[in-house]
Parts: sequence; C-alpha cells; structure tokens
Amino acid sequence: MAESIHYTNRKGKTYYLHPATTKAGKTRYVMTRSAEDALTKLPEGYVITENVNGQVSAGRIKPRLITKLEEARVKSELEKFGLANHRVAVQHTYITIYEPRYHEEYYLPMLEQMAALPETKRKILTKMANRSSVDPVIRFCIVDKKSVFSM
Repeated sequence: MAESIHYTNRKGKTYYLHPATTKAGKTRYVMTRSAEDALTKLPEGYVITENVNGQVSAGRIKPRLITKLEEARVKSELEKFGLANHRVAVQHTYITIYEPRYHEEYYLPMLEQMAALPETKRKILTKMANRSSVDPVIRFCIVDKKSVFSM
C-alpha cells in the first residue's frame, strides 16, 4: 500500500493531504491532522507549503517573481545583524520579514528556575523561541521587473 502524502511542520505536527469539495462542486485540496483516507499522490500542479506561523496548506504552484538569490540575500543580512530568529516569507512580488512575538529574553526568568544543565536550558529556550508566533515588521516589494537587489 502506498504511503499517504504528509508534511511535518516546524512545530513537529504532521498534516495529511485530503480532497474537499467546494460549494460549486469543484475539488480543492486541504491539509488536516487526520491520516484516515489521505491521498497517496499529490495532484499535478500542486505544492504543499508552510507559512511563517506553521500553518500547512496545499495550493497550486504559482510563478516565483522573487528569486531564490534575493531571498537568500535577505536571510543572510538578517543573520549578519544577529536576527536569525526572524522569518522571511516570499509571496508574489513581496518579501516580508517577520519578528518573533516573544524573544528568548522573555523565557529566561522561567528557565532560570529550572533545575537543568545549561545546554538543556539552551535547547529548551531555542525550541520555545522557534514556536513563538511572529508579526510582520518589514516588507519589500518589486516595483519594476528588474531584480530587487543589484548584486
């Protein structure tokens, strides 16, 4: 028997692909936590994606107007300034930078009371910060057909 189409998001939750019918009678595809009756093949022209908050969805493949190089440049600059916990999302003509709602410092008082080794506390701190919701703080937009960044 073929394996179901599934995707595990950054929070460790696994989602499965299912067909659904719209009010107009058309088929659309959704990701749910139930493995029962999940599809075993991703329909042609579809892709599974995860947004910055860990929500998983299935949708049609859209042309990418922001290049991978441009996206990598933004991520590189964030890391250069010590903002590795910020997330970058690319949609159509936009690159949006998201800031974690709670920074690691938010969790420190709670972790200081734990009787655990420093490396264990660091792992817990990183995990908690990565699961934090994010808010958009900066958006870049393509204003013409040239590259967003001149390299």
